[in-house]
Amino acid sequence: ELDRPITRYLKCIKQKEWAEGEGVKFINVNGDYNFYCFWRRLNYQLVPRDLPVSNGSMIPINNDMVLPVREEVRNLVDRHVIQTVANSYSPAIRFGRDAYFKSMQGRPIYASLGHLRAGVLAGAVETPRGPSWLLVIPREGDEQIRHLLYEMWSGFIGLYDRLVIEVEALYPEATTDAIEIRLNFVELVVSEDYVEPQPGMVIGAPVVAVNLELRIAEVRFPSDFLMHFQQPENTGERLVLRAIANGLVSLHQGVTEGVDETVLDGLMNRVLGDSGMRILHLFRTYYPIKHLLSRQTQKPIFLAHEDFVFSKLRLSEGCTAARPGTSLTTKSECNKFLHRVVDKIWCQIREQLRQLDRGSVIREVLRVHEAVIQNRGHWRRTAQAVLALYAPTEDVYAVAQERESDRNNVSLPARTILEMAICECPTAGGHQLSRWKLDELLAKAALLVEVAMDSDAVNSDLIEPRIGLHLNGEYDIDR
Repeated sequence: ELDRPITRYLKCIKQKEWAEGEGVKFINVNGDYNFYCFWRRLNYQLVPRDLPVSNGSMIPINNDMVLPVREEVRNLVDRHVIQTVANSYSPAIRFGRDAYFKSMQGRPIYASLGHLRAGVLAGAVETPRGPSWLLVIPREGDEQIRHLLYEMWSGFIGLYDRLVIEVEALYPEATTDAIEIRLNFVELVVSEDYVEPQPGMVIGAPVVAVNLELRIAEVRFPSDFLMHFQQPENTGERLVLRAIANGLVSLHQGVTEGVDETVLDGLMNRVLGDSGMRILHLFRTYYPIKHLLSRQTQKPIFLAHEDFVFSKLRLSEGCTAARPGTSLTTKSECNKFLHRVVDKIWCQIREQLRQLDRGSVIREVLRVHEAVIQNRGHWRRTAQAVLALYAPTEDVYAVAQERESDRNNVSLPARTILEMAICECPTAGGHQLSRWKLDELLAKAALLVEVAMDSDAVNSDLIEPRIGLHLNGEYDIDR
């Protein structure tokens, strides 16, 4: 599964233990994984709304909850073996299964685990004809070199599958054996600082060498090739993809040189028609903070939905005299209830913060906040390229809007926890903030903000003052 599945599994078991301690009985004869699949399938809703979290609540769980999850995960990962040009077989899994754009999960692109274990970045596009490999010849270098090679390989393999399909359509009678394109960046110079191209300077183009016996085409890049990616147009992308297309066509035609340039032009127009398609864009920044942020990329942390849902259980208890299963129908009683819920959540957060070291909490939530800012900036800088790459198959605007919603859902809770920690956490003697506890705190802060917004909506007459109280302690309101 994606996104810390072991942690999510442990959260499931801990939530189950908590509910059983409150008197809820789960009738489950098929083991913990069956229970996890039940919890996952219900979108992490541990106790349904029509049952109280107390003695007497019994939840029967079907004993066939595992199969749909296994099918989903196996289809997503699609682990199998692929034939190589050496007539051996390498284990591979689907490439792009964790991408924002779901269309990537259906494309026949696979990353080779066998090559990766040997320190080689390699992947294959599988079509009815056979596998077409794309790999990067390894080279010595620091983390900056390795990062660049990965960006080149992972970026161009997303265009490579489109190119493979176009070339195979032109040559349907080509060999069914595996073929391989090798990207050789051994001579490439990666400068520590931005290098401005000099007037009249001629920047080299890649050279293609074809070995028909081995079914390999190698694309060798000159030392100054990265300067092509400093241009306002996608010059670098076109040169790389044209060289790859040259190698593919040569292997399919069975020739070592003399590929028709009009064929390559047609392939470029169909695969890379939009000048906004960018894989790598090198630009000079005059702001030191942008340079530092680009060098220290942080993976954003988003709201853990399983913690957010769990924090709603028994939420209304002690906050109203109305019975569960009824509704609050006046503005006064709705606001009174919501204010009490906010106070209840705040007290839970404060109790946890008083056990945590102030410095560790501030560091971790600042890291969450900065990562969100960095992620948002990256999306804005790459918006044109993303539209060009994915607009034909995806609703890019909907994906971008969903992503921005995810960022907002965690950035405000992070800032809220930061301000609370300054006031409530001890300066010494507290526990260090773990990722597990961070997820819980962010979820409670997000819930606090949601309840406060519900109160604002009722108070400002934006919605009808009507709150439904459920047996498990949750409430619903018109949002």
